[in-house]
Amino acid sequence: MVALGAGELILRAHPPYPHDADPLEREPRRRADPWLGWDFVPARSVVAEEAGCRVSYSFDAAGTGWRPPGAAVDVERPTLLFTGESMIAGFGLAWEETIPVRVGALLGTQSANLAVSDYSNDQSYLRLAAELPRFREPVAVVTLFMPSLFDRNLLDNRPHLAAGLVWQPADQHWRLAALLRWLIPYRSSAAVEQGITRTPRQSACAGPISVAQGALSR
Repeated sequence: MVALGAGELILRAHPPYPHDADPLEREPRRRADPWLGWDFVPARSVVAEEAGCRVSYSFDAAGTGWRPPGAAVDVERPTLLFTGESMIAGFGLAWEETIPVRVGALLGTQSANLAVSDYSNDQSYLRLAAELPRFREPVAVVTLFMPSLFDRNLLDNRPHLAAGLVWQPADQHWRLAALLRWLIPYRSSAAVEQGITRTPRQSACAGPISVAQGALSR
């Protein structure tokens, strides 16, 4: 029991980010946020090494990324809004290689990358809801789906949404229990079905938000 208590205290000495997420200090660096859990540090440019390649990450004053240093999204222009996690954010990619930039270039429309590493669909939804009113002419909202989000959407160790899209704070669990769940991942059939049910509901909400809040922002 003493060893378990000591182990718990040691684990709690580290910053309380979810066990399934990278440390906030990893580039591109993030910061804690009480509403979203975390977001990218705004107004910051850094060059990091990923898989032996040097990658430049730059964010404007609103934390929208990645962008060439000194560039910012023009919120008055028609804009494609992209939300999601590291795959949409473009982790390990140059700015011009990211999905939002390539799609924007193909369509001849400005894109805004609102994705943040390690987000669940709930967090992506919350960031979109917070940022959308800034844009005068949102053309469309593009969000990410991949099977691994089924599991991430069931985690309550980050801000999440209850029934009716009601915001809930992150639940603080024993660190040893969280570590055990990470080492021995298991979801019951009922939990998998719950993840399947919740994920389309959260992703589909982007449409109503873009219509309602886009109209309010004009």
